[in-house]
Amino acid sequence: MSTYNDILNAIKDSDQFILLSIDQHYLCTLWSRGLSNLTGKEEHAFLGKNIFQSFPELISSDHFENFKKCLTGQKIVQVFNHLSPLDIDFKGSFEVTYSPTYHKKDEEITGCLVRIKVLDQILPQEKQELNKYKTFSNNTDVGIWEIDTEGYTRFANPSMCKILGIKSTDDIKRKTYHSFFTKESLERITEEHEKRTRHISSNYEAEIIANNGEKRIVLINGAPLYNHSGTFIGLIGAFIDITEKKKIEAELINSEHRFRYLFEKSYRANAISRDFKILIANEAFAKIFGYSSIEEIMKIPVYELYTEESVQIIKKRISRIKEGKPVPSSYVSQGRRKDGSIFYLENDVTLIELSDGKAYFLSLKDITDKINARNALIASEAKFSGIFNSNLIGIAFSDDDHNIIDANERFLNIIQYSNEDLKTEKITWDKITPNDFKFDDEITSEEYAQDKWQAPYEREYVCKDGSKTPVLEGGAKLNGMLNLHVSFAIDITELRKSKEETYKLTKELSTFLYMTSHDLKGPLATIIGLTMIAKQDIKDSKALDYFKLIERSTRKLDNSLMGLLRIMQIKNNEFYYTEVDMGRLLNEVIHGSYAADFTYHAQFHLTIPDDLIITSDKEMLKTIFQKLIDNALKYTQPSQNPEVDICIYNFEKNIQIIFADRGKGINEKNIDKLFDMFYRGDVNSKGSGLGLYIVKSIVEKFNGKIKAANRIRGGAEFTIDLPKFR
Repeated sequence: MSTYNDILNAIKDSDQFILLSIDQHYLCTLWSRGLSNLTGKEEHAFLGKNIFQSFPELISSDHFENFKKCLTGQKIVQVFNHLSPLDIDFKGSFEVTYSPTYHKKDEEITGCLVRIKVLDQILPQEKQELNKYKTFSNNTDVGIWEIDTEGYTRFANPSMCKILGIKSTDDIKRKTYHSFFTKESLERITEEHEKRTRHISSNYEAEIIANNGEKRIVLINGAPLYNHSGTFIGLIGAFIDITEKKKIEAELINSEHRFRYLFEKSYRANAISRDFKILIANEAFAKIFGYSSIEEIMKIPVYELYTEESVQIIKKRISRIKEGKPVPSSYVSQGRRKDGSIFYLENDVTLIELSDGKAYFLSLKDITDKINARNALIASEAKFSGIFNSNLIGIAFSDDDHNIIDANERFLNIIQYSNEDLKTEKITWDKITPNDFKFDDEITSEEYAQDKWQAPYEREYVCKDGSKTPVLEGGAKLNGMLNLHVSFAIDITELRKSKEETYKLTKELSTFLYMTSHDLKGPLATIIGLTMIAKQDIKDSKALDYFKLIERSTRKLDNSLMGLLRIMQIKNNEFYYTEVDMGRLLNEVIHGSYAADFTYHAQFHLTIPDDLIITSDKEMLKTIFQKLIDNALKYTQPSQNPEVDICIYNFEKNIQIIFADRGKGINEKNIDKLFDMFYRGDVNSKGSGLGLYIVKSIVEKFNGKIKAANRIRGGAEFTIDLPKFR
C-alpha cells in the first residue's frame, strides 16, 4: 500500500501538475515540478519568498485580485491567453484555478493553491525534464580532505575549501580538523574512524562549522590513508555538502502535510486507484457517489461505481494504455450512486508512478445538470420544430436587411407565395408591407434593433397578386452569432367580417401566445443556462462576447414572455392569497435579482408603516411594484439622477400605495389611454405597452382602484387603493 508521502510526492513531481501555493502573507510554500518545467525556474529560488517580490508584475494583474478573493474562501477559475506576470513567454490559453487551503484542525484558511492547466499550448519538445535537486546537483562538487595522524590538514581541494569557508589550506595549517566539527559530529567521526581501522567503509552525516561560523551538513565517505610502504599516515574523506538537501527534505515533510490536506479537502472528487481498487480517496469522492464516509467507499470496487457501459469504456482505456496507444485524459461516463441513481461524470485521469508501481489519479466532476441542459435544448428544438411545422400560425424568419429567409407553409399561404418563390426571388418586408403601414413597421424595426419583443398588432400584408391580407403580427429579434428576426402572423380576414369571429380568433391568438410563451420559456431557460455554462467552459474571447449577447437578448425576451404569461394568469384568475409583509416585499423588489438591471443607480425614498401585513397574492403584488418602478425609471429625465418616492398608508380596511417619479410626466391628452393594452406614450418608448395594462388588471382583480396624474413639481404619480383582506 502506498503512503500519502508516495502519492503526494508523485503528484508534486509529476510533469502533469502545474501547481503554485502561497500562504496568507503571499509567501511561496509550493513550486511543483510541472511549474519548473513550464517556467524553467527551480523551486528553491522561490520557496519562502514573497511571490510579488519574485514577480513584481503580478501586483497589477488579475492574479492579485484572485489571490485576495481566494484568501477569503472563494474559489475562482479564470482563463488567460498568456502568463507573462510569471515570466512565461508561451502564447496560448491557460486555465488558472485558485482554491483556498485550510488548516486541518480548525478549518481556517491557510493560503491559496493555484493550478495552471495548459489548454492549447504544447511545450517545446527540446525542453529537458528538470528534477527537484537539479540545481543542487549541478552546483555542488565533492570536497576532498586529507589529514595526518595528528589531525592536521595535508590537502584540501577548492571545493573542500569552499565548504570550510577558507581560501586555501594555508589558512588552517595550524588547526586540526577537530575545530571544524560540532561535539556530536566528532563523536560520530571517532566511531567511523574505528571502523576504518577494521577496513569497514560507510557513509555518514556530520555537521561542519565553517571558518566564518556558518554550520554546514555534509555527507562523508572516508578511508585510511597509507604511504607507498603501507604505513598508516592519516585519513582521506570525500565530502558532499548536503545542507540544501536537508532543507529541502524538511520542506518535503511539510509539503506532504500540505498535499495531503489539499487532496482531502479539494472541491473535486479525488481518488487513487489500481486494479479497480480504491487506494485512497477524499470526502468529496465519497459524497459524489452518495456514500457517508471515505472508509465506506474504499470497500467498494471501482466497477460498482459506474454503469456497465462505462466500465467497458474504462477497461478499453486501460487496455489502450497498456498497449502504449494514446487516450484522452478527460472523458464523460455515467456513475452509479449508492441509492442506485445514475448521473453523469467528467473524468480527468492521470497515470502516476508510485513507489510500489503505477496507479491512476482520478479527479471527477458531476456534470449531470450540463448534460440534462443539453438534452433539454435538443427536446426544446424538437418542440419548436413541431410548432413551426404545425401550420397553426404563420412563422417567418428575416435578417437585418429585412429579407425573409425562411417561413413555414402557413405564412407563405397568407402572402400567397410558394417555397419555390422563397428560394428563387427576393421577398422583403418592404415588398409585402402597404405604404400606409410602413410607419408602424418603422416602430417595429426600431424595437427589433433594441432587442425588444414586438407586441402583437394589426397590420396588412401585400400578397403576390397585389391583394391585401389583414393579419395580427408579433415578433422578436434573436441576437447572437446569427441575428434573426422571428415574426408570428395570423390571418384575421374573417375577424374583420364578423365581431363573433373576431372574438373567436382573438381567443385563439391568446391561447396560442399562452402556449407558445410556455413552450418558448423552456428553450429560453435552456439557452440562458447553456450560455452561463458556456461562459465557464469556452475560452475564446470572441465566442464569449457572442454568448453574452445571447444571454442578454434571451433574458429580455424572457421578461416579455413573463408579461404575457402574467396577463394570461390574470385572465384565468390564477391568484394565490397569503399573508404579505408589504415593507419586506417592497425591499425584496428594490434589492432583489429582478432589480439588478434597473435600480442600482436609482434613489428610493420610502415611507412604509412597520409590520404592515395584508392578505393578497404576493407574486401579483411584486409584479405591480416591479412594473411601476420600471415605468418610473424608464421616463426619468436624461439630465437627472433617477429618484422614486414610494409611500404606503395604512387604513382600517384598505391601504393606499403612491408611486411618484421625478421624470417628464404624462401627456394630459393621453392620460386616459395610459392603461390600455399595447399603448405606448410616444414613438420613442422602448416598452411593449403591457406594463401598466398588467398593473391595472391586477389591481382590478383585487377589487382595487388605480389612477395616474402629473405632479405639481414635475413627474408622474400613480395612486393605488387595495383592500387589506380578501
